Amino acid sequence: MCSFSWPLNPIAGTYTVSSNDPAQIELVLTADQHFTYRDFSDAQHKIVVNGQWTLEGHKILLAADQKNIRHHDKWVLAADQNSIHSRKGLCRYRLCKK
Repeated sequence: MCSFSWPLNPIAGTYTVSSNDPAQIELVLTADQHFTYRDFSDAQHKIVVNGQWTLEGHKILLAADQKNIRHHDKWVLAADQNSIHSRKGLCRYRLCKK
């Protein structure tokens, strides 16, 4: 009898701002390449999107199921794979892996 298991995806996990940051920005990447992104930095326009993610080199690309919601959809993985950063216009975010 033979058993086989898929290797764990080292990029999968929860990336977030510090716990004392009121923005409550969080990106959850699952091993099966699904994601959930939450950005509560603007209390009037909270963002919650989900969909699938892909990795191209060091870039994490988010393809949301909700096409009409603008969000940070391109993230760059740090060399140590413990943080990611994104820029959209003048807004820059850096999230650290929990």
